[in-house]
Amino acid sequence: MNFSEQLQARVDAVDSLLCVGLDPHVGELPEPTAAAAVAFCKRLVEATLPYAAAYKPNMAFFERFGAAGHEALVEVLAMVPPDVPVVLDAKRGDIGSTSEAYAEACLGSAGLGCSSVTVNPYMGTDSLEPFLKDPSKGCWLLCKTSNPGSNDLQALPLAEPAGCSCTANTQSPRCLALSRLVSPGFGWPAPLNPLSSSLLFLLSPLRIMPHLLPPSWHPPQGGGAVYERVASLASSKWNGNGNVGLVVGATDTKAMARVRAQAPGLWVLAPGVGFQGGDLAAACDAGLFVNAAGKATGVLFPVSRGISKSADPAAAALGLRDQINAARAAKHASQAQAGQAKRQKGDPDAVAPYQAKFIEFAMSRQVLRFDGPFTLKSGRKSPYFFNAGLFSTGAAVAGLARFYAEAVSAAPALDFEVIFGPAYKGIPLATALGMALASPDFGSKDYGVAYNRKEAKDHGEGGTLVGASLAGKKVLLVDDVISAGTAIREAVALVKAQGGVVAGVVIALDRQERGPDASAPRESAVMSVEREFGCPVRSIAGLSNLTAYFAGAVSSTAAPGTGEAIAAYRKEYGVC
Repeated sequence: MNFSEQLQARVDAVDSLLCVGLDPHVGELPEPTAAAAVAFCKRLVEATLPYAAAYKPNMAFFERFGAAGHEALVEVLAMVPPDVPVVLDAKRGDIGSTSEAYAEACLGSAGLGCSSVTVNPYMGTDSLEPFLKDPSKGCWLLCKTSNPGSNDLQALPLAEPAGCSCTANTQSPRCLALSRLVSPGFGWPAPLNPLSSSLLFLLSPLRIMPHLLPPSWHPPQGGGAVYERVASLASSKWNGNGNVGLVVGATDTKAMARVRAQAPGLWVLAPGVGFQGGDLAAACDAGLFVNAAGKATGVLFPVSRGISKSADPAAAALGLRDQINAARAAKHASQAQAGQAKRQKGDPDAVAPYQAKFIEFAMSRQVLRFDGPFTLKSGRKSPYFFNAGLFSTGAAVAGLARFYAEAVSAAPALDFEVIFGPAYKGIPLATALGMALASPDFGSKDYGVAYNRKEAKDHGEGGTLVGASLAGKKVLLVDDVISAGTAIREAVALVKAQGGVVAGVVIALDRQERGPDASAPRESAVMSVEREFGCPVRSIAGLSNLTAYFAGAVSSTAAPGTGEAIAAYRKEYGVC
């Protein structure tokens, strides 16, 4: 299991999102010694173990005692059972061999061997790589911290969208030069030579009259904040091993919501509840998401003094766990009720439970991303991107197949005898779907499975068709998406040539948007296929489901801006 899975397993085992802080402040010790620090932590671990999802020792409170403090920390870590995650609060960060040494010291078997560590990401990707390489070890990245001064740097606005990949060395002229040229508050760059001085002189009217610039030259607006860029990079670039989390203070729930929009499936470590005054219910509302198992999760709440200063640490921990669980339950219940009400009204934007789980599943695998905008082949700027090719492990394909099976089985169930997967992407999809439908969970129905070759085979059995015969059979086509519909039209022709009848098509995601030709009928590629061949096309989820999902009807992963961007895109290009 990767670190995120390990953490979720512990959360499920104790039904808790409470992380107990092990911070032996000298003022709370009977004497300022390492031995007293060990006794302090031992009392907390023994009292809170049944209620703790994780423990978070802060290295500073041990390091102040020198070598004896290091030995004390080792002794404290040994008290924590191996199945309980430890968040080493070290806030490390450097480059090259120094970063390698930090990672080994905190996570390695030759060092402290902790299961996770807090890291400062502001030196970039290369500084993080040593901490990310082992999937079983977690890396909590400082994102939007709980201290008041965090706004000095972390909340600074960006000119580009949070998902933009530009850097100081790779920015386009529009992102780099023009942001200085026409944006208020930016000074002129220092002239490098007479030519640049002349150029700036010629362009100076544009600085005070930016409306003279072509629309495509205007610097992007609403680029979000630095911490949102960190969250976006963490979700889209750094979480390849499923072991990245973000540190976001519970003291700023608006920032929490914005982080969640950029990183829908990442764990968040949310300090600030208790002595710092964070609002637990609001933090749960902003940060929790509903995972594929239907559980409200995704935020770990570290509490230190709120437990250590109590005369009964066990009772304090139990009380905090129950408060968190009450907030989890309330949020989950309100979402479920909203979704059920919409479905009962026949709302096309309703999200069935399996669709909500599929969206979460796709986000957790980075298949479905919202850190754009993304430029499509049509030239449109989409706020989301779906890449089914990233369902690239056995577990991912097996999970995907179950969602296909749910879609096929949803009322009214599709009537078919053979599953056909067009080469090449459809081949594993058809095979996996056949296996899922043959399981007891879906009635142990043993359908035929077939697919085609791109090139005809001139030896052996020959031909282009492999697997079950299509002659006289009702055939279900399976693919990931329908873009222009070319692959599906070719598959329909092949099925008919083999004597089969196309009974339906099932895909993973329906973009539900009209084609680029404004003069053509206002219909999507899926609608075109249905009209042309007279067969139903079923999707696991579509744009309408995404709109509802991020509007907060089912999940708490939405944040101001995300739902609005999807809704605006749907309004401009959607067909439903």
